Amino acid sequence: MNAISSDIRLIKVFINSEDPNDREARTYLSAIQKHLLFVDLSKSPLTPRQWAGILEDLGVHPSEIVVPNHKLLQNADGNQVDLSMQDWLNFLAFSPEVVMGTIVVEGDDTLYFKSPKELIEFVVGKPDSKNNTRE
Repeated sequence: MNAISSDIRLIKVFINSEDPNDREARTYLSAIQKHLLFVDLSKSPLTPRQWAGILEDLGVHPSEIVVPNHKLLQNADGNQVDLSMQDWLNFLAFSPEVVMGTIVVEGDDTLYFKSPKELIEFVVGKPDSKNNTRE
């Protein structure tokens, strides 16, 4: 059900430029000669429908990809708020700064990385496209 268009020759990397870890990962990944498209969630947020597709592809609940105990997820008493699935999708769409880590879409695969190190190891370890050969 992925609502994000995919291309087997392009790796889409969803980051938040306001997060220092995501900025670090982007700096390292920018030096790699791969076909990467960076999507900055703080400037180009996803729609609730796109989030639903990503979460379905990842097979996770939204609470698994957000910063634990983020202030936006707490009520006035400091307790965790209780959200329905639609509330979660709307929340991710309008408050992408709560997303912890990086989401990568490559072809039909959607992956989630909690740390820049995991992401860099994944992208560096991928062989270059076979479409780059000249004959």
